[in-house]
Amino acid sequence: MTSTNSCEIAVHALQTQRPTGRIIEATAPPTPWGQARIDYTFAQKHIESHHPHLNRYFGKDKRGIVVEDIFNARDGVFYVLEDKNIGVHVVAEPATLDNCGFELHDLASNYNVGIDWENPAQMRAFTEDLRRSILPKVFGGDGSILHCIFWNAFVRPEQPSASHEKRGTFLNSGSIARDKLPRLPPAATAHIDTDISGLMNDADRLINLLERNHVVNLEEFDDCVKEEMVKLIESGHRFVILNIWRPIGDAPIQPDPLGLLAVRYGSSSTAFPMEALDEKSSHWYFYPNMTWDECLLFKQYDRDARFSSDIWHCALSFLNENMEESLSSSSSLPPRRSIDVRAFVVLKEKVIVQNDRFQC
Repeated sequence: MTSTNSCEIAVHALQTQRPTGRIIEATAPPTPWGQARIDYTFAQKHIESHHPHLNRYFGKDKRGIVVEDIFNARDGVFYVLEDKNIGVHVVAEPATLDNCGFELHDLASNYNVGIDWENPAQMRAFTEDLRRSILPKVFGGDGSILHCIFWNAFVRPEQPSASHEKRGTFLNSGSIARDKLPRLPPAATAHIDTDISGLMNDADRLINLLERNHVVNLEEFDDCVKEEMVKLIESGHRFVILNIWRPIGDAPIQPDPLGLLAVRYGSSSTAFPMEALDEKSSHWYFYPNMTWDECLLFKQYDRDARFSSDIWHCALSFLNENMEESLSSSSSLPPRRSIDVRAFVVLKEKVIVQNDRFQC
């Protein structure tokens, strides 16, 4: 996680928009898929160091390793509402980037055959496919995306290289011109990749963050592009930092699947890191049995405070789970293989001051 300092901001109308998909109301939450140990140690230390007013961000009893219920994101996400007329009820809706900060997408069916994912050229080809086929579905294909820079790409193989020094952080600047992409193990502790709260209202430092963390294709990130991105951000354009995660093994992922914390807040006038989460409506999710023809997008930052972002995530190790839907419970399951890449997306739309998280 990139460490920064806290910044006082005023944000309104947090998470007021809902997706256009189905909305289901019930009287009780869904049954969890299973339970897993979530290690909050790293996250809590970061919060205590940089946001001490949130020393109970995850909840008063959630420090260190905590056993959490894990829900099936393929069934949607849910939250609890309290109404004085009808009492407590549960609302469930499809998982989208707007309403919970993550969503799943299908990829071309032959995209994994015979591919060397540690080859930087293959990562560049994959990001171009994302640019053409996936991101327009997310943000619109009518010129809504002004710039999209992919950065901080790596592979999580069966056995990581012995040379990695920092989880998710590259040690040299520039493009990925090396022979092989960096190899890292699954991240076992809850974290967000980049906390930019200390970069508020400083577009130059924000864009420099990309240079320090290996741009996938340096040719598309020249000085003119950097200058234009800075000007767009300074003039109020919305930007989003995405993590794109996908399996690359032949078998569906079972060991160490990626878990995501869908965070909701009790107030409509705050955003991370201004307020502790609402424990009743913030839950851990995962997508069971993800395959190489699927990719998961989740937000690490969204300038527009109306939309969910800042998704805490980690690899899950289940204590128990719904084995009726699992493919196998054998200890001989193949280890997880996956790739990660970040996308910094600058959009045509502007964020009004009342919803602007980047404006101090």
